[in-house]
Amino acid sequence: MRKYRLTDERKAVFLKTLAATGSPTAAAAEATPWSQHRHGGVATFRDEARRDPAFAASWERAMQAALATVEREIVRRAMEPPKRPIWENGAVKGWVEDRASSDKLLLRVAAKLDPAWRERTTVDANLAIQAEMLTVSPQDVLLLAYDEQQALLALVEKITVAREEKGIEGEVPRLPDASATP
Repeated sequence: MRKYRLTDERKAVFLKTLAATGSPTAAAAEATPWSQHRHGGVATFRDEARRDPAFAASWERAMQAALATVEREIVRRAMEPPKRPIWENGAVKGWVEDRASSDKLLLRVAAKLDPAWRERTTVDANLAIQAEMLTVSPQDVLLLAYDEQQALLALVEKITVAREEKGIEGEVPRLPDASATP
């Protein structure tokens, strides 16, 4: 039972691997090699982060370190485009920069550094409340932060499942009158 305890050594392995990979699952698997769970026991570390604010802060710093590594590589690739060979008669004749991917990376880095480089999205007047119905266009969803987009999609999925369970097709159930008492 002793090896299953969450020791400082296991936490250190978890945080080191997390900083290197950005993957809580990979970090938990490295810190808990005996785990049979497909997520490597990551719940143990999530529970510890909920209980221990210092560990939660270390987790966040490790995630930021992983992100910084990725961002450095993005900038490197943007500034130093990969080269691909030019072949002629089965031999390399020369090299050419593959700028297609590096140009996209450069634009993404510029957009991160300066909002003026961000793509403009226009929202038409599709966002409206009509009676008890809300209409949202795909462009409206793009106005949300990524985590908010994911939360909205999760809610829409829940609604879809609930409608299927209740056998509702096409019709939109009416919202209860707020002034009505239950």
